[in-house]
Amino acid sequence: MVFFPASHKAIRYCGRVALSAEACRFDWPGVEVRFTVTGAAHVQIHMDGARNYFNLIVAGKSSVLVTEPGNTRYPIDLDPGQQTTIHLYKLTEAIANYPDGRTGCVIFKGIELDAGRLIADDVPARRVIEVVGDSDTAAFGNLGSRVESKTAVSRPPLQDVSQSWGSFTAQAFDADCHNISFSGMGAVWNAPGLDRPAMNEHYKQLLVSSSEQWVATPNDNILPHVDLVIFYIGGNDWWTLSDRGDNDFIEGYIGFLSELRALRPEQPFLMLLADEASGSCLVTRDRQRLFSDDMKRVFGEVVRAVDGEQHGIYLREVFPEPAIDAEDDADWGLAEHWSVQGNRKWANGVIPLVAEVTGWHS
Repeated sequence: MVFFPASHKAIRYCGRVALSAEACRFDWPGVEVRFTVTGAAHVQIHMDGARNYFNLIVAGKSSVLVTEPGNTRYPIDLDPGQQTTIHLYKLTEAIANYPDGRTGCVIFKGIELDAGRLIADDVPARRVIEVVGDSDTAAFGNLGSRVESKTAVSRPPLQDVSQSWGSFTAQAFDADCHNISFSGMGAVWNAPGLDRPAMNEHYKQLLVSSSEQWVATPNDNILPHVDLVIFYIGGNDWWTLSDRGDNDFIEGYIGFLSELRALRPEQPFLMLLADEASGSCLVTRDRQRLFSDDMKRVFGEVVRAVDGEQHGIYLREVFPEPAIDAEDDADWGLAEHWSVQGNRKWANGVIPLVAEVTGWHS
């Protein structure tokens, strides 16, 4: 048996990771590990997967891998006569209280082969779209049913970030997607009950679970390169916006953008607004309309204050295609979040906006 550590050059990562000589740590949703093997009949993945769900894709065939805390070896059987590419894709969020336990940080240590070797990936570099958001971006409950429960806490089997609007949007441009999202998190402050810093603090962290190590600064920017940053965040701030006031949110978001621009000085920023019929967790068209109007007002002030388009900051309203319908149960998953169908419709509205601000062709 031959062991290849996580730092081996033939093992590739998509998303935010903290890579050291002995392990690769990651916890944001949607992080992917990729490697290609030839001449091996048996592969073992060495990792502490915490309590997470992964898509394990072997030679194009997908299965769900459920991990538990503790150092474990996960076996994979292969055809030694074939060259096989393996993808390990994290479906679940960084830190979430599910009914069957928390998720947590993954510690990927490497892979072990019974024979053969790893093949370096010679695929040309792809574009990278970073999506920043809350539960809508994390695909909370997208595999669940609206009629199953209107108030249920999502369970890991019912959350698949590979079928989120961000992933669908990236696929349209043959791009990788880096997903920076956390259910309940706001841009400046969080939804009631989520007692942790908001995205304006978490964005610079390689790991949600570590605010001390692996934190980017303008002078030591350890964030992976991206070509476009898309923001759909502010919905959780909205729940208490009327109490806290527009000014606090506007000033806080301007500060957030200033810090982001120091870390991402050249990338275009695309800030999304929901139309009057697509906002999640709102149940009725009247509440969706109120949410849309409020977000247009405060984000319009933010962008005007920073002279947005002169500095590569684009504010756009999303019109899903076909329209998301508050009365159509198929558009909604658990707790009034978008289903996979709802995520696809939202992505269909985002794709032309990405093309507009980047000039890319889908």
